[in-house]
Amino acid sequence: MTGDIDRDFRGRSGYLDLLIATLTEHDKNMDKHLNKMDKLSQNLNKLLSENVKKEGKGSPSHPPDGKGDSLTYLRIKLNRPLDEVIRILEALKKEE
Repeated sequence: MTGDIDRDFRGRSGYLDLLIATLTEHDKNMDKHLNKMDKLSQNLNKLLSENVKKEGKGSPSHPPDGKGDSLTYLRIKLNRPLDEVIRILEALKKEE
């Protein structure tokens, strides 16, 4: 009877030792990753603040003259006939 108890205790203590070692390693790895993420976050904040200073706060950025494409969003009712929608799109292309 006491032999079974000792065997169970040794089995459980071995499992608990393994669990403790695994969790300790996991904690160390998580700490390393959190430190790396913290440094990365600080570097990104520094770069962002430098870019804001370069562009000027609140000023919109524009592509260089003649080198940018324009992007237009349209909302067209789809209950129109297809040929009418095509005519509308062609008319908008001509205006550019």
